[in-house]
Amino acid sequence: MADGTEDKKTEQEAQTGTTPAAALNTEPEPDKVPYARFKEKVDEAAELKRKWAEHVKAQAQAAKDAQEAEAKRLAEQGEHQKRAELAEARVKELEPYQEQNKEYETVIANLLDAKLKTLTPEAKAAVESLPEGMSTLAKLNWITTNEGLFTRPVPPNVNATSGASGKPEPDSKEREAQLRKQYRI
Repeated sequence: MADGTEDKKTEQEAQTGTTPAAALNTEPEPDKVPYARFKEKVDEAAELKRKWAEHVKAQAQAAKDAQEAEAKRLAEQGEHQKRAELAEARVKELEPYQEQNKEYETVIANLLDAKLKTLTPEAKAAVESLPEGMSTLAKLNWITTNEGLFTRPVPPNVNATSGASGKPEPDSKEREAQLRKQYRI
């Protein structure tokens, strides 16, 4: 009987290249994803993103080409009036956005002015040294991002007394001078 089971084992090893026990251990753990499968999905997602970007770019180019072709066709036919009407329609379409943009610019400028009023002189000098062509929104964003550079830490209470006697520590005046220098008070 031992010969019969050995023949079955060798047949299975020949077919799968593994022993029955090893064949059972090839199942991945349920909570773990094999790296090859993970990499495959990541590559697939990257490829889909690339294709989508190409698709969006192609659509934008096609719309632009169609507009240019229509304008060219109208110009060739001498229909300047139709072309002017198209341009006027586009201007009217953008007018609400222009008004809204002006309102946003005003709000952003007011926010920047309010923020500048709360800054220290050093911080104001840093903001003034920003490039001249920088937009109001970019300046406000820069101040907000770098706000931590301009805030001073709260100095410790240098008037604290030691113990119940109420007398200041012997070196408190030296410590106070050191802290004043450190915190530029």
